[in-house]
Amino acid sequence: GDDRVFVTWADTREGTQVYFARSTDGGATFAAAIRASHRMGAPVPGANEEPAIAYGGNDGIVIAYTHDASGLSS
Repeated sequence: GDDRVFVTWADTREGTQVYFARSTDGGATFAAAIRASHRMGAPVPGANEEPAIAYGGNDGIVIAYTHDASGLSS
């Protein structure tokens, strides 16, 4: 079976950013979180929230989120 689990969430550790993590054992453990909202490696300024994730096959995923450059959280 396929034991991969992909998760994404909004987090406030570097402003309001979107993070991603994956598991290959059905969610028992997860790899270190990766910041999905970044611009050239740096956090995206403003509020980045409401992430959604889509699986594209072959471990390809797409993460979409809302971005408010004013930095106001919803």
